[in-house]
Amino acid sequence: MTGVVALLGVALEGLIRALVAARAKQAVTGGWRTATFPVVAAAVAAALVVAGRVAPSGHQVGTMRVAAVQGGGRRGLRAIHSSAEVVFQAQLAASRLVTQPVDLLLWPEDVIALDNPIAGTAIATEVGQVAVSHHAALLAGVTEDVGATKFRNAEVVWDPEGQITGRYDKVHRVPFGEYVPLRGFIKHFVSLSVIPRDAIAGTGTGEVSTAAGPVGIVISYELFFSARARSAIRAGGQVLFVPTNTSSYRTSQVPAAEVATDRLRAWETGRAVVMAAPTGWSAVLDSRGRLLQRSRLGAQQVLVATVPRRVGLTPYGTWGDLPVVLAAALALAAGWILALATAPPPHRSPSGASEDGHPTARS
Repeated sequence: MTGVVALLGVALEGLIRALVAARAKQAVTGGWRTATFPVVAAAVAAALVVAGRVAPSGHQVGTMRVAAVQGGGRRGLRAIHSSAEVVFQAQLAASRLVTQPVDLLLWPEDVIALDNPIAGTAIATEVGQVAVSHHAALLAGVTEDVGATKFRNAEVVWDPEGQITGRYDKVHRVPFGEYVPLRGFIKHFVSLSVIPRDAIAGTGTGEVSTAAGPVGIVISYELFFSARARSAIRAGGQVLFVPTNTSSYRTSQVPAAEVATDRLRAWETGRAVVMAAPTGWSAVLDSRGRLLQRSRLGAQQVLVATVPRRVGLTPYGTWGDLPVVLAAALALAAGWILALATAPPPHRSPSGASEDGHPTARS
C-alpha cells in the first residue's frame, strides 16, 4: 500500500508538471517525456493492485470457533485510575454470555493485573475454571509487576483442562505509555506519576500453541507494526489475534484506527484477524480484510465467529518490505542518472565565461 500511494503521488506530481509544461509551450519532446512518466507510474500502481488481488495468500487447513470477550465499562480512564478487580469481574461476567460451543476464548490486553507472576495464583485457577467450563482454550491479557519499577505485559494461554501452557510477552512497547525513554533525565522536567513503571520487552515471535491450533498474537500497539504480525505468521500462526486496550480513550478515533489497521494486517498475512478490547471495539475480519463483526463501545458483549485456519505465506510474508525498498532505491538511482544524462550543458557567454562567471577553456 505504501508503494502504491507513493507511485500515485509521484504520478500526480508528474501530471501537474506535464500540464505546466504544455501551458508554457515547451518543446514537444520535453512535454511528451514529462507526460509519459505519470502515465507509466499510474500503470505500475494499477499493476501492483491487480497483482495483490491474485498473489498467493496461503490456503485453509481447518476452522476455529472463537469468542472475543469484551467485559465493557466506562471509557476515558487511565489504568492507574481504574479498578483491576472490576475489570476482571467484567470479563468473567462477559464470558458467561458464551452459551455455544467454542474452541477458544480471547480476552483483551491488560484485564488481569497482578503484583506477582500469574502462575499458581488464585486468579490463574479462576481463569482456568472458565476454560474448563467451556471446554476451550483461553487467552487472557496479564500484566505482572516486576519489582517497584518494572512490569511485564503478556497474553497467557490456558488449555481446556485449566492449565497455563504458554504465553507471549509484548515485544514492541509504547514509548511514553509503557516505558519512558531517558526516564532519569526526563523526570527532572515533567511528572511521570502516570507511568510509574517501565515494561520489560519480550523476545518471542508472536506465535503460541493452543488446543485450538497455533495462533499469532500482536498486542495492542504492536498491531501498527507489520513486522510483528509477519513474525507471528512466519513462525506458524494460523489466525492472527489482537488483544488490545483502548479504554483510556473517550472517542472512537483510536479503536477506528485499530480496525483499519486490522485490515492491513489481514491483507499482508493472508490470515483472519480477531481483536478483543475491554470496552471496544472488538472485531472479526476475514483473511481478505473484510470486517465481519464489530462490537459497540462500552458494551459488555461477545463476538462469536468461525474463522479459517490458514497456512502458507503471502508475498509480503515471504519478502516483507524488501521488494518495495529495492524498487524505491532503483527508481531513485534511475532518476539521478536520467537527470545527469539530460542536463543541458552550462551556457557560455561570448567572452568565454560560463553563467557563473568562471572562465572556460578555449581550444
